[in-house]
Amino acid sequence: MLFSSLSSFFFFNDTATTEIYTLSLHDALPICDAVLLKADQKITALEGSFQEVKVRLPADFKLLDVKGPTYSSHKVDRDDPTKVTVKLTERTARSIDLHWTLESEIPQAGGRVTLEGFDVEHARLQKGEVRIRKTEGYRITKRNEEEKNISRVDVGGNGQFITAYGIYGQPFRLGLDIKQIKPYFTAKPNVILRLAPNQAELEAKYVIDVQTDRGAVQVLELDWPQWKTDGWSIKSIEPSNLFKEMEVDSKNPAQPIRIPLAQRKTGRFPVILKATRDVVHGEDPVKFHLPTIKASRRLPTTLTVVAVGSSYRIGTRRRVCRSSTAPSARLARAR
Repeated sequence: MLFSSLSSFFFFNDTATTEIYTLSLHDALPICDAVLLKADQKITALEGSFQEVKVRLPADFKLLDVKGPTYSSHKVDRDDPTKVTVKLTERTARSIDLHWTLESEIPQAGGRVTLEGFDVEHARLQKGEVRIRKTEGYRITKRNEEEKNISRVDVGGNGQFITAYGIYGQPFRLGLDIKQIKPYFTAKPNVILRLAPNQAELEAKYVIDVQTDRGAVQVLELDWPQWKTDGWSIKSIEPSNLFKEMEVDSKNPAQPIRIPLAQRKTGRFPVILKATRDVVHGEDPVKFHLPTIKASRRLPTTLTVVAVGSSYRIGTRRRVCRSSTAPSARLARAR
């Protein structure tokens, strides 16, 4: 969801230097929106040697993992889980690397996240930088009331970052509001209905177009309340790599069918729905209600009917919706 980088330098009483960088935050699905924070930490002894370091982690984050080439073990303080002692495989006077992974849920009310910590015990001078990368589907702003020991600096880079902050002391604090932008998108439907004497096949192709800087789509809703009563059986939602398993309300199948995406999508992408149903001999006319995808703005449906081994007279009628119209069809066998 958010990518940023942090570089910090720590000077200890035992004259060691620590560099922290590559701080990344992103969405952790499927349970809820969460922030996954990764930090790469380099510690260099300028004089003497060391075999353990004590680091204070961000208070709102849970430690998932810490590792490194010379990492041996770590211990979290029972009374204060933000305090972690890392032991090395051997005493060293050279540089070591530690790779931290932490996680924190984004609160539903406001989506507030506070970045802090990664300071080492007995450090006398600490400074660094945080850079925040633009993330589709989210608006990220700084909360001034939680600002401490930071200042705005030049973003630099190749345009992938939206803002940067310099850290000039510990404890530093950077409060962020992370708000999801409601996506604005269109859905262009193209429906092909293939009719055989005893079966009908439906292939509904939609082109989803999410407008630039207007959010990202995470879930689509298929509006097709009559699919069960019409006798349809949904065979697939494609491309399969874009979507998770569709969600149908078993108690009330007339409710919209939820189609979760494997990951948030922006720009233009296709959705292909395939379904079949029996055509009962003697049923005349045969009624079909066509599916639509709920969108910010739905475009007119293009319907193509192909009769295989039989002939039909085709009539259409339109059902008025709030923001658009969704077609249905009445097919009578030619006499």
